[in-house]
Amino acid sequence: VKEVSLNASRQAQGPAKMAQAQSQQSASVDMVAPTDAMEANLTRSPDFTRVEADVETRFDQIKDRLREDVQADEYPPAEAIDQFAKLIASEIEQG
Repeated sequence: VKEVSLNASRQAQGPAKMAQAQSQQSASVDMVAPTDAMEANLTRSPDFTRVEADVETRFDQIKDRLREDVQADEYPPAEAIDQFAKLIASEIEQG
């Protein structure tokens, strides 16, 4: 059985990681955004059209599911719901 040293891989990766970190550090200095691009990003208003469409679709799906549940046989009739709502309202007024 061959023993594997956990530090061996770290020692091999050490110089490569240091070289990579140094190259990233120097590259970041070269990539400075011009101020007009920064101002354009600050003043730009985000586009939520896709998000709104997704929300609308989800809302319609939930609405359709609720409509199916209400029209199903196991759901109580509208009169029973109205009577129960009046009962709860009278309990709240008395309490």
